[in-house]
Amino acid sequence: MSHAEKKTFRDGTYYRHVLAGKRTVKEGECAAIWTPSGDRKLIEGPRRVRLWFSHVRFLDRCVADASQFLSVQYRDGRKEHVRGPVAQFKDPCVHQSMKVCDAYKLAANEALVVYCEKSAVAPGTPACVMPDNGEPGKDPQIRGAAVERRIVMGPAVFIPSAHDWIHKFSWHGSPSAKGNGSGSKTGTPGDTKLPHGTEFEKLRCMPDQMYCSVRDVRTSDDAQLTVQLLLFYELRDIERMLDATNDPIGEIVNAASADVMTFGAANTYESFLLNTSSLSETATFPLLASRMEQAGFLLHKVVYRGYTTCEELQAMHNTAVAERTRLRLEAHTVKEQ
Repeated sequence: MSHAEKKTFRDGTYYRHVLAGKRTVKEGECAAIWTPSGDRKLIEGPRRVRLWFSHVRFLDRCVADASQFLSVQYRDGRKEHVRGPVAQFKDPCVHQSMKVCDAYKLAANEALVVYCEKSAVAPGTPACVMPDNGEPGKDPQIRGAAVERRIVMGPAVFIPSAHDWIHKFSWHGSPSAKGNGSGSKTGTPGDTKLPHGTEFEKLRCMPDQMYCSVRDVRTSDDAQLTVQLLLFYELRDIERMLDATNDPIGEIVNAASADVMTFGAANTYESFLLNTSSLSETATFPLLASRMEQAGFLLHKVVYRGYTTCEELQAMHNTAVAERTRLRLEAHTVKEQ
């Protein structure tokens, strides 16, 4: 052993076959030793042991602080979560894996959706087969495990048990450059909301906002527009949202698009420009408000941010506005004269 190895703490990468000699297991280390007969024993330091035709393997030490936990998977199929602060050695003969995980830190107005498997039969007994009508041999049904859902509200530090799993949401959103589901629900002006654009686990139960661009809006005289909106909303009922939809942002975008399409079809290009103030009123969005209420959301406000159209139509409109302004100024000048 080199001088540097004597100073450092050894982990699972250290494996030796020793014919004869001694090994010092320092404090903070643990070694598994296989004897020539095949027996295994664990030596936890500080200790010095004599070896004779033995195999020595040092164990990895996993440490979790107060805001972490150890996820331990045993070779017999059991799984356990050990809350920190704790330190354990990973025994390859007992543990399949052992990793340090961060606890879920929930701020105020944040929530987690947690599912837990509850066994429908007594612990230690196999799942029983029960006849559907109480008579043996007719329509058997397997009574297995039931699952319950609960909402964990912040502020809190939550550590799931081995039987818990956290619901992962995958909603419409503005995708990021990485493209790994780390997009934004709010987005930016003029962006496009794509399916599975944002993936997350923590829900925000507070007033929020979202940019929404409704493209290909056709007026009654066949003018094509893109309408820019800013929606202010709030998640009020998580249970209703979970039961009603798996992608509320996608449904909000579709409902807002339907209302804007209806508004555009009922107006010509000129009347659309005259009535754009109606797009800042929630009464113009009945389908959006109704669908958000069904999904547990509340629509606070809609802000109309403007529109865009093709360059030719926009140029014609700018020319018409300039001509009307010129005529108005000339008429005012003639009246003054």
